[in-house]
Amino acid sequence: MKKYNILFASHPDYSGNSKALYEYMKANFPESNLYWVIYDDSNYDLLKKNNVECYVYGSAEFTKLFETIDIVFFTHDELIDMKRPNQVFIFLLHGCAGKKFGYLLEKEQRAPQDEKFLELMKNNIDYVMSPSELWNILLHYGFDIAYEKIIQKGMPRIDYIHSTDGKANLKKCGIDVYSYDKVFMYLPTFRNGLGRENDGYFSDNILNIDKYEEDKLEQFLEDNNYLFIVKYHPYETNKKDITNFKNIVVLDDSIMTKNLITLTEIINGVDLIVTDYSSAFSEFLILDRPVCFLQNDIKMFKKNRGITFDNVKFWSPGPFIKNFNDFKIETKKLIEDKSYYQEERQNYVNINFSTNTKNCSSDIVDYLFKKKNIDKVMTKKRDVVDSKLLQLYDENLKLKNIIEKNEWNRLQEENKMLDSELRDLKDRVYKSETKLKEIYSYRLWKVFEKIQKIIHR
Repeated sequence: MKKYNILFASHPDYSGNSKALYEYMKANFPESNLYWVIYDDSNYDLLKKNNVECYVYGSAEFTKLFETIDIVFFTHDELIDMKRPNQVFIFLLHGCAGKKFGYLLEKEQRAPQDEKFLELMKNNIDYVMSPSELWNILLHYGFDIAYEKIIQKGMPRIDYIHSTDGKANLKKCGIDVYSYDKVFMYLPTFRNGLGRENDGYFSDNILNIDKYEEDKLEQFLEDNNYLFIVKYHPYETNKKDITNFKNIVVLDDSIMTKNLITLTEIINGVDLIVTDYSSAFSEFLILDRPVCFLQNDIKMFKKNRGITFDNVKFWSPGPFIKNFNDFKIETKKLIEDKSYYQEERQNYVNINFSTNTKNCSSDIVDYLFKKKNIDKVMTKKRDVVDSKLLQLYDENLKLKNIIEKNEWNRLQEENKMLDSELRDLKDRVYKSETKLKEIYSYRLWKVFEKIQKIIHR
């Protein structure tokens, strides 16, 4: 294996398929130059402490490093607008489920930032790692990427479900599951975030189904000694505050980050997943464990976001739950009867993952490096990219950064002005409230004086 400078990126920082592949390569190819870019500088000391060579996006150190990078592995849209002509960019995905994406969305369904992202994906991607033949097709049409760039080797994070101790990892995150008979995890997708609003309905109750008294959910869990873990999507901006429950807890992303633990390193410690349109349940099915689906807002979700093939049942290998009574009946049946929806689970795994259900990291590395496919791509790039082109590219990137920085500075100044105006407004409101209180107190005192006079009479 040739020695390349390889950069990894993900959202959240140090997570998902990039993390899994990075850890495999670090353990098996210690001679490689492996780096991470992070977007939240509060993670810097933590990663450094754990021997992750990381750089903060936008820093002078990162800019200097990026000029030396040969290969970038990423999971969302990280760095794609910075790609240099002599670099190889490899998209590892961040999940596979029924939500429409890319060009599969109708134009009116795409957020403004989607358009820019799709153009960059089409022009700047060298490889996409796919889990199955079905996803080869979806990725081709969803991103308008040539088939020869789509490589069916699976998703690296799948390896975690076979190699990690989910219950121990949950305990590291402050959730002790050992005293419960069964552990449920609730994984709703985001409805508000990434420039979107109201992709679906977001209710005022935990399960996002027809209204019910939530103390009944707690009682059901207590009666059966079940633990119910709520794990919101990192992008969700509308999160229900869940407190004062004994058998319901929230798994917070910040706690997971602090412990360098990701969702796929936890789910083998769970007995049942409750979800809606999230892709987070997919790898869980490889373990042949049950999933049930909350889809009370399916009509709204289809209209605003869309389901690929417009067939929600295709993507839902488990019972649909409309109300709390359904929830109690279906979860009990799934836990007690392993054959319930087992065939649907197996079909889902076969279609979405094919044979790529383990050893994905090694398969990807073998294809790219041991079989020297990456060498061929790098050689081709070096043959057509001369130093003058790189120089022009760097000058263009610097101009782009100056423009973005100037725009950022302008926005910062506007923000300061707005803050100042807001403070003035608050001061005026406070003074008005104080004046009103003084008037009110004065009048009360006058009334009190009159009452006193009447009493004395």
